[in-house]
Parts: sequence; structure tokens; C-alpha cells
Amino acid sequence: MMNKKGGEDILTIWWWIIAGVVAVAIFIIVTMYASKPIEVRDVENTVLIEKIIDCIAEDGKLVADISSLDLKSCVNLETEYSEGQFFIKIQELKTDCEKDCLISEKIEGRKDFEIYCGKEYGGKVPKCKEISVLLSKKGVNEILKIKTAIGKVDKNVK
Repeated sequence: MMNKKGGEDILTIWWWIIAGVVAVAIFIIVTMYASKPIEVRDVENTVLIEKIIDCIAEDGKLVADISSLDLKSCVNLETEYSEGQFFIKIQELKTDCEKDCLISEKIEGRKDFEIYCGKEYGGKVPKCKEISVLLSKKGVNEILKIKTAIGKVDKNVK
């Protein structure tokens, strides 16, 4: 009968070499993936708009006065956007009009971010989102236009 212990030692060495190569490959792939910035400003804009709507509307009815709305406490701007990297514009508009449709307006944040909305720019510029919602106020339909912009270009944009 032959002693086969030597063959097992050789296989063990190769097994450790293969395991090491696989571990190094996994480490390199994870490092490459994790080092890239993730663009989340579109999602942030959507969440911000949803928070605004939750503050001012309930069951399709406008429950808050736009011009006197305290967005900082309602949307928690002090903690989430403490660097001032946001812009919010809320407009309350009449539905059936062609001229002078604006009823009230509220603007918060950096007004210079608005120039980037509606245009396609590349690189490190704020991301914008605009929606219009039809709501009822005291039995009269009104359009609520919400425009948001999130900066945070150093954190999110490569």
C-alpha cells in the first residue's frame, strides 16, 4: 500500500493560491464599484417634492397657504439640506386663465439654481425637477407648480 499524504499537501497549496486569487479579484471589483459616486439627486428631488405635497395638501385639497408656508420646519430643510444646496419654488396658479394666473408663490433656498432648470447641462450643475399638480382649494381647482433643484455636485457628480 502506498502513502498518499504528499499529494494532499500539494493540492492544499494550490487550493490556497486559488482562494487568494479569488479574494483579490473580489476585493478589486468591490473597490472599483464602491469608489464611484452615486447620482441620487433625482431621487432627492422626488422625495423633496413628495414632502412638500404632504405638507400642503391632503386628499387632493390644498390645506396650507403657500405664501406663509414654513418650508424649513415642514420639510426639515435645516437638517437635511444644511449646506444650502437646494432650491424650491412653489407656485399656486389659477386653472382657467391665460394671463396673470399666479395666485401666490413661495421661494426657498439658492435662487441661482433656477437658471439650470429646463436646460441640459453636463458636468457639475444642480439637478432640477418640476411637477404640476391639480388641487382643490375651497371648492375651486388650482394648479400647484413645484420646482426643485438639488446641488451637492461635489458629493454626487464625478
